[in-house]
Amino acid sequence: MGDSISGFPSMECFKSLLVPQIAKLKDPAYTVLDEVYQELLELAGELNNKIFSRFPDLLNIIGDVSTTKLSDFKNQAEGILDTLLEA
Repeated sequence: MGDSISGFPSMECFKSLLVPQIAKLKDPAYTVLDEVYQELLELAGELNNKIFSRFPDLLNIIGDVSTTKLSDFKNQAEGILDTLLEA
């Protein structure tokens, strides 16, 4: 009873219908992640320029840190997507 879903004869039947639908989400999910990442990079660059434009050396350092952190977060999000979409 714990592995049954109302309306489906078995869990395998449910999975056989669900897996192809989840597979269709894979490319759009990664596309959205890339688009969000690009927008955040652009926004961070604009904000950094507004705030640190009077300090060019600091602007370069802050820009590098921002880019690195956003890249780290993107990689973490990719890992989460991998886990969710491969389950």
